[in-house]
Amino acid sequence: MDYTLSFDKYIKFEKNEAYDLYCDEKNLIRFKRILIILTIIMGVSLIGSALSFFNSTLKFFNIFRLIFYLIFFVITFLLLTRYKKFFNISNIRRRIIVIIITLIISFTFFASISLISLEDLNFSDKITQKNQGTENTKIATGDSSHIAEKTVKKDSEDIQTNKKKTITLKTSEENNESKFEYSLYFCLIIVFLYFSKSEYIQLYSLAFGLPFISQLLIIPAQVFGSNLPQLIIFFSITLLFFIISNTLNTKRQKKFFRSYDYYLKKNYESLRIKKELDYARQLQLSMLPESQKIINEVSISAISIPAMEVGGDYYDYFELSDGKVGIFICDVSGHGVASALLLSGIRSSIHLILEETHNPCEIFRKLNVMIRKTQHKKMFVTALFAVIDTKNDLISFFNAGHLPPYRIDYKNKELYLLKKHGVTLGVFEDILLYNNGEVIMEFKYGDKFILYTDGLNEALNKNREEYGFERIENLLNKNLNSSSEEILSRIIEDVNNFMAGTEQIDDLTVVVVERIKSDN
Repeated sequence: MDYTLSFDKYIKFEKNEAYDLYCDEKNLIRFKRILIILTIIMGVSLIGSALSFFNSTLKFFNIFRLIFYLIFFVITFLLLTRYKKFFNISNIRRRIIVIIITLIISFTFFASISLISLEDLNFSDKITQKNQGTENTKIATGDSSHIAEKTVKKDSEDIQTNKKKTITLKTSEENNESKFEYSLYFCLIIVFLYFSKSEYIQLYSLAFGLPFISQLLIIPAQVFGSNLPQLIIFFSITLLFFIISNTLNTKRQKKFFRSYDYYLKKNYESLRIKKELDYARQLQLSMLPESQKIINEVSISAISIPAMEVGGDYYDYFELSDGKVGIFICDVSGHGVASALLLSGIRSSIHLILEETHNPCEIFRKLNVMIRKTQHKKMFVTALFAVIDTKNDLISFFNAGHLPPYRIDYKNKELYLLKKHGVTLGVFEDILLYNNGEVIMEFKYGDKFILYTDGLNEALNKNREEYGFERIENLLNKNLNSSSEEILSRIIEDVNNFMAGTEQIDDLTVVVVERIKSDN
């Protein structure tokens, strides 16, 4: 069996879900081919209707048929030219069913209209022939014998009868054949698409039932009369198509399930680990605070995107006493399960430490002790903790080996790179012996503070070029007046455009802090 999607992807789902995914993938391919054929058929029918319009006395019927084919040619052509816009894996089956049902109803309606038009023509011809017979009778004069008069009447009746039979025969054969022919076309289309048994029952019942009901309503006398053999044949063919479709579907499903069970057993352990990592990822992301938050005249916009199932980046913010706001960001060396485990301990520790002190230097001294005691191999952590004092318009931070943050001076429209920092956490017993101290500066209305991890500046494109600090600074210089939310959005959009689908190699975290005015 030709599986368009790899089985590694199928076995992530339950068996029935996986089979539905496979069927929808096949439907996505096959329905496009069917649309190509339908567009060609509609185009040919449109040309034929246009040519027959000038060679037929049934003007109303031909105008209706011409408009009908024109509408459906335009519809099938638009669906074909914009196929990817209208159809995808998530909606293909539902939309195919809607389209098929719409087409069956439309073509049945078209055939019914043509039947009514021809019946009206037949009725008109009856009246014409009757009038002709009456006129012929009146033509007979006194010089003609009684026998001659009867002969004229008889000839007139014979002509009327022959013409009546001819028109009736045309109506029952041509129109009913076209109606059933359209339905058989749809039965053939359904065979080539992948549906469930219940969906096959619905579609085939509709393909047979609508023509039957329409005929029953328009010419009920012929349904169980002259058209009965035709109805039996049509029903038998429709039933045969259903049996073929259902049999093929059953065989496909059994074969798919056998392959599914084989690959599931073969990859059971890796799947179990993958599910556990996915759960760990969800748990880790749930530990992050809200991505948008306003605390004490400080607007915070942040995002963290792990490169693997779990990552080594973390950010957090805290409402401290005296109207102060704490901002924390860290990056554990490497990424993956080991980094995530250490990160979990850091998160717990920072919350406990903040209950004792809000001083950035003291916070990192205690955090460094925890990391030194708990790490089983040489894993290091870069981190930065900032405290924003809205009462005094100040920001103070301690940088433990983390990438230098940026500060936007709103009043002077300038961008600053704050390079002063200390050593990485986990390297030495007492990091306060190897640092340049705490940094304190003004942080007034409109000022912004931008923190990030190396997943941003080290992001690679397809040419293995790094995003780099220059691109970060150019983007920030273009958005000096933008809000924290706008800056974050433009950073992520720009780095995604730069990567252009290239695999993310490291965790990426960005935090943008802005001083705003209170609503009070």
